[in-house]
Amino acid sequence: MCGIAGVWSWGPPLQQVKMQRYIDKISHRGPDGRGLWFDLDDHLFLGHRRLSILDPTLKGTQPMLSEDGRYVLIFNGEIYNFIELRAKLEQLGSCFHSDCDAEVLLEGYRHWGDDLWSLCNGMWALALWDRVEKTLLFSRDRFGVKPLYICQLPYGLAWASEIKAFQELIPLEIDPQALTDTLEDPLALEPTTRTLFYHVQRLQAGSWIKIFPDHSTQTHRWWHTLEHLPHPPSSPAMIVEEFRSLFLDACALRMRSDVPLGTALSGGLDSSSVLCSLFHLAPQPLLRRPSHWQRSFTICAPQSTHDEFVFAKQVIDHVRPEATFIEMTPLMWLEGIDKVLYAMDDLFDPPVAPWLLYREYRRQGIVISLDGHGADELLGGYHHHVAFAWKEALLPYPKFKELQHLWRCFQGLHAPSSDPLFPQLFKVALQGLLPKTHPFYQWVKRFYWRGTTRGQGWGRYRFLTRQPTPPLENASPLTGLNQLLYEDVHQRTLPTILRNFDRASMAHGVEIRAPFLDYRLVQYAFALDASYKIGPLGSKHILRAAMKGILPEAIRLRKSKIGFAAPLNQWLSKEVESYVWDIVTSHSFQTSSIWNGPQILQSLEHHRSLRAVWEYVLADRFQALYRPTVLASV
Repeated sequence: MCGIAGVWSWGPPLQQVKMQRYIDKISHRGPDGRGLWFDLDDHLFLGHRRLSILDPTLKGTQPMLSEDGRYVLIFNGEIYNFIELRAKLEQLGSCFHSDCDAEVLLEGYRHWGDDLWSLCNGMWALALWDRVEKTLLFSRDRFGVKPLYICQLPYGLAWASEIKAFQELIPLEIDPQALTDTLEDPLALEPTTRTLFYHVQRLQAGSWIKIFPDHSTQTHRWWHTLEHLPHPPSSPAMIVEEFRSLFLDACALRMRSDVPLGTALSGGLDSSSVLCSLFHLAPQPLLRRPSHWQRSFTICAPQSTHDEFVFAKQVIDHVRPEATFIEMTPLMWLEGIDKVLYAMDDLFDPPVAPWLLYREYRRQGIVISLDGHGADELLGGYHHHVAFAWKEALLPYPKFKELQHLWRCFQGLHAPSSDPLFPQLFKVALQGLLPKTHPFYQWVKRFYWRGTTRGQGWGRYRFLTRQPTPPLENASPLTGLNQLLYEDVHQRTLPTILRNFDRASMAHGVEIRAPFLDYRLVQYAFALDASYKIGPLGSKHILRAAMKGILPEAIRLRKSKIGFAAPLNQWLSKEVESYVWDIVTSHSFQTSSIWNGPQILQSLEHHRSLRAVWEYVLADRFQALYRPTVLASV
């Protein structure tokens, strides 16, 4: 796990001092060392900031050359099955000089070329320079766990793990249209290569790009989940057992490390499943498991609706890890907003809670975190998944048995302090029966749902002065709930979560590993009927069934969902009023060309709805952090 950056100049030679500043811009991603490599003839630079995980000796230093000297690699990520791949390569005659996964990638590419990517079980973003063919290759893992951005320069091409690195090369300018689209829908850019900045694009997940000496490019999407679906057993019991086996193996692979690791425990089903599975695997002799892995870290927000301490404590009492609790206060959250916004390179509600959590990891010398990301998107864990299933159970005729367990599931998901349950279900039913243009639908939306609608996106407040770009059509051969889950995994919710948590953790040099994103488990989940996602046991039905005997029963059958975030609504109304008012009344906010500052201020004065303007406050702070500066030319 590291930070990578590079430049291929079409003309002027590259200055070593500037390239050092360039790669050091993301030194937080790799505080354990810096590696530089120059091809003076072709004006190419490869830079690497190292976070030592596997083979922390100098033998694992990057940029790394292949044994024959042809290829040069910079790599960010982990290949969890590198031991098995190495054994295959040794049978083919490869010799290894280190004990890390980067060298396995180099030798694997020498033998298998682009077929290598489908053999890898892991997360990665990499650049590979072919010194013979003079070609540059970028590759990214199946689900985009690790980031890679490409920036078009006036004199060539640059790439890096984070956008902020490009500030050392050119002034970064925010694209107003991209910002507008994000304010309308915070997930709008995810299915695209666009970012919030001019001239900067992201390599899409499961893709590679080759750049040739004449600067032409070839792009290929090497991974499509739906092309690799297995055939599950016919027996429901065998399906659950196979899911359980895949998940436990995914956890075992992600324990491979030469340094200590910990688990981020919220007290929810997903993170609890990860931690308890590690202890379930404890008696087994696993390859490359570190001696120090029995740590858990939990963030708490006392006296708030988002505090899950009581649930996390039940899990801790069950498996007895070495537990650490971090208390987050409104002041800590407020002070962290600017730091986290800058760390993210993107606009979203700042994940201050994870940022504080991983900061504590680093303070205690733990640099790997096993997290529960992906389970909600794969297995129907969100409120809108259950609402969608409710609508499907209503039409074309009511399926009363399904509606019964969906009602219980919806009741459990909605905490007593959240929006009223009946209006939510009434809304879902009406959406299924009437088009959104129907007068009655519009009347109910305007008068009855005001103040009760959740999770509909930021753009519902309509303070924008420019029109957003129409959304892309997301086509998938799946139907119903599985199609919705596919879009959340590949095109909307999960990519955003992975990006946010990557920045929050790597800001402190901490690596996140997510067992639920083992590609074998993802394939298997999409091969299953929707009833295994939301069923009699509630949301994530198959996970609850598979964890029987591993999780404490109170956690396994817990229906409520709080989420790993700050209690934003509660804190906005109590501690953050002055912060919001100072920004909304500022000159930059009131004169913005993207939103209507005077209208927002008027709304704030009349309704005192801080939450309704929060996204615009964040957007103003984000713009302030990235105002263009004059940088020296290369």
